[in-house]
Amino acid sequence: PASDDIMGVRYIYTCDGDYYPKKYMYSKIYDREGVQIYENEDALPIAYAANDTLLDWDVEAYHAADNLNKYVRMSADMEPVFVDEYPSLTTDGKDCSSWIGDDDKHVISYRASGNTPPILNIYFTVKGSGDYFVNLRGNGIENVTYSLNGQQITSDRYQLQLFDLGNLADGDEVMLSLKFASYYSPSGTISVDVSRTIPENLQAYTQKMAQGGLVVSKWTDNSLTGSVNIGSNQFLMTTIPYDEGWSVWVDGQKMETEKVVGAFLGVELPEGQHEVVMKFMPQGFWPGLLASAFSFLIFIMTWVIYCRHKREKEA
Repeated sequence: PASDDIMGVRYIYTCDGDYYPKKYMYSKIYDREGVQIYENEDALPIAYAANDTLLDWDVEAYHAADNLNKYVRMSADMEPVFVDEYPSLTTDGKDCSSWIGDDDKHVISYRASGNTPPILNIYFTVKGSGDYFVNLRGNGIENVTYSLNGQQITSDRYQLQLFDLGNLADGDEVMLSLKFASYYSPSGTISVDVSRTIPENLQAYTQKMAQGGLVVSKWTDNSLTGSVNIGSNQFLMTTIPYDEGWSVWVDGQKMETEKVVGAFLGVELPEGQHEVVMKFMPQGFWPGLLASAFSFLIFIMTWVIYCRHKREKEA
């Protein structure tokens, strides 16, 4: 739930059969015709005060749990919400040979042994209960199948992100089966980074940031108004994806917006209490509207000329 909380994901939409192991942590507010909606009551506000050191952070790729830990530290000077785990890995495969690296026990090497895309299996035993995640990095992976204690839990396309293994107990047996795509590399490596959330640190972080959240007083489909208190060396961080169509006014003055951590909308504000108005207008909306109006005018003129010419011809 860490990324959902930090990124302000308040509502989760699922369908019957979807794999989403954190449903038990949220309140179900809708369940009809195979569709469920859950509310995450711990999600951060849509905007909140954060340390301005976050403005200069260039996000590093690949290790999502480490990136979230850095986000927490840089935005609020708080303790990590993930801890790295180092289970003992074993591996085997189909149409390939695989082995554990000598220097890094969490890098698996493989070599294809045929002309068909191989399947590589990774196994480990959980040491200590908690909410577990894995970050898999490798080229040419198409699909990941997750099995727990010999039972398949889910199978989905590969994505370079945290894969949620759910709430696991000490001694649970995890198997990850990686199927390669037709464009696979005949040899390569797979990095396996396992991590576990630290619930008390996550709760402390979300509670602190919520205290500095934007208090929304009004909202529409394309705007919101609210107030926020910005402390020393802080700025307004939002969980809204950055788009040039957003305009922000603070205490009646239009402000420059920034892209923060490569993805989100942010606004630098002076210390103190502020009234904030945010409005969204898609890029090209007014030129497009003018072009449409002009085209419609041309159509009307053409129709009038056509009708006049037709009457004159009939006369």
